[in-house]
Amino acid sequence: MSCMGREMKDKKIYSVFILLFLLSFFVRLLPVRIGFHFWDECVYLQHAEIISGFRQNNYDEFHLRPPLLALMIAIAYKLHHSLFTAHLVVAFISALGTVFTFILARNLFDEKIALLASLIFLASPLHIQESHRILVDSLLPTFWAITSLLFLLSIKTKKLYYSLFSGIFLGLSILLKFTSFALFIPFACVLLLKKQFNPKHIFIFFIGFIASTLIYFIYSYQHFNSPFYPILLNMKVPFWGKKTPWYTYFVTLHKLLPYSAMVGIPILFFFSFKNKRIDFPTLFLLCFSFIPFSLFHITTHQEPRYILNEHLL
Repeated sequence: MSCMGREMKDKKIYSVFILLFLLSFFVRLLPVRIGFHFWDECVYLQHAEIISGFRQNNYDEFHLRPPLLALMIAIAYKLHHSLFTAHLVVAFISALGTVFTFILARNLFDEKIALLASLIFLASPLHIQESHRILVDSLLPTFWAITSLLFLLSIKTKKLYYSLFSGIFLGLSILLKFTSFALFIPFACVLLLKKQFNPKHIFIFFIGFIASTLIYFIYSYQHFNSPFYPILLNMKVPFWGKKTPWYTYFVTLHKLLPYSAMVGIPILFFFSFKNKRIDFPTLFLLCFSFIPFSLFHITTHQEPRYILNEHLL
């Protein structure tokens, strides 16, 4: 391909990025919810005001809630303190998931599949619905997609800085929602199956992970006498709620994925197993989608928003 042709192609890709992001952003922001907010949302908003200095700490749940969402909103509050600002932060980061889904799918497959994957993400009714709430669930696919992308690039390119940033974003994913610890399992499975346990890359990965989580672990130790107290307590929360049927996620999967994807994905894996050959992209999807999906079934209380990360499919 000539330099001019490559340049034109790059411009088209950038244009697609911008268009996908803008569409995704506005459908997740508008209409802005100014009125009633649920208890969980109010707690995150109150945490953000406490961190930013706009409210006295007369009540908090820092011992239970992950800190990253409140911290990001608190930083935005320094620019403009309003409920609209909080919704702007959630919509912006949630919309970035469309772009990083495109980049991840393009690195796994090709641009046509990447475009289809990003359009599915963009139009997901469940993700759009949750993006209008001040909760962590709609932001999680963005962080998981970035973490998975960096991990994939570290395997493909063998470059250490991808391993470093993959560890950093895994740490940030955990600080966004503690159940992101589940990502350690697909990471390990991919490395084992690919036989790519490079000690240097693993060491750099954990350096990145520690760099992004150390301050929070120190804070937890100082305030709760254990660096892992909020994480361990939060892990119990899904077992406190009302017991839901084991098949809850299966009967609500249509809210997350279109019916074509629900049919097409099993067919893809069927032919992969039939040929007794699973290529790397299929292996990657299996590890990063079905392992967390299986783990989330062990909880007593299940809600569709808990599996928004399955957009990685």
